[in-house]
Amino acid sequence: MVAVCDVTEYLGAQGGQNPVDNSPAAVVTRLILPVSGSGRNITTDNWYSSVPLALSLKRNHRLTLVGTIRKNRKEVPLEFVRTQQRELYSTMFGFTDDLTIFSYKAKSNRVVTAISSMHHDATINHESGDRRKPESITFYNTTKGGVDTHDQLAATYSVARRTRRWPMVIFYAVLNTAITISNNASNIILK
Repeated sequence: MVAVCDVTEYLGAQGGQNPVDNSPAAVVTRLILPVSGSGRNITTDNWYSSVPLALSLKRNHRLTLVGTIRKNRKEVPLEFVRTQQRELYSTMFGFTDDLTIFSYKAKSNRVVTAISSMHHDATINHESGDRRKPESITFYNTTKGGVDTHDQLAATYSVARRTRRWPMVIFYAVLNTAITISNNASNIILK
């Protein structure tokens, strides 16, 4: 089921006397406030994931984070990014007290780097067969599905029109979100 709990619009860099911090970590911190302290998991993509954010969510909000992380972040060791001389479907793990970072070689020239404050071991999901996916990658793939479904439905049922007026762009985005929620609700009722 797709559920949109909170939405915020990106208005660019804010100036003036009281600027709003629109860094990825600040946006996530604002959006998680309704569930802060609930012990839930937050799944993020590589734009939002970072070690400082994962630590902040765990220590200050009692939330865990699982997400892909960009390979050029300073927290990612170079050994985790290199694809040469690594066996296909191999995984490298790095552990601290609070976090696990891992690198999974999914294709011959591509690795997926991810971070988790929820998983603290090198468990491989046996259901993935010969691909030997880490449990944390499997968990990430199952929990990111809501965003992917929402994006797919919004593209299929889009009411957006080309315009240069930014209020209309926001209006169309809100309508697309409302349509995906109502479409998903009608599918649930019909089944």
